[in-house]
Amino acid sequence: MVRSISATILCLYSLTLAQRCAADEEHIAFEMVAIQATNEGRDTPVFGENLGDLKKTLSELPYDTYKHLVTTKVSVAYHEEARIKIDERYTLIVKPMGREQDGRITVETRIEAVEADKKKPPVNALKATSMMVPGDHLKLHGLKLETGKLVLVLTARV
Repeated sequence: MVRSISATILCLYSLTLAQRCAADEEHIAFEMVAIQATNEGRDTPVFGENLGDLKKTLSELPYDTYKHLVTTKVSVAYHEEARIKIDERYTLIVKPMGREQDGRITVETRIEAVEADKKKPPVNALKATSMMVPGDHLKLHGLKLETGKLVLVLTARV
């Protein structure tokens, strides 16, 4: 009887470990949309080209004018980093850390900013850990651009 219970526990542990290893090898696809956001005193928000699918998400933010800058797609394994260049100053680093039983993904994000004095190393302008629902949008915003603010919309797909 004890051997049977021990064998069952060992089998369950092996199965859990195998599932965890398989999940660790899984890649997560991310899409990052970088947007320049400004307030120009408009009554109705204006959304630039390629932002039609994000109108609802962007309308929750405190800006009234949105201009598409760049869209980038990457695929990255759990516990690995993907570096996504936004412009000459900013780089987004995305690192999926794990997946919850309900499907949400724990993601570490940070935005590195290059200083005006390019001899200095980049600094972390923003750093966050979030729980992302695949298909939903994570918004990061507020960093300064030459004109307006930077808005990043990050979407994870499994």
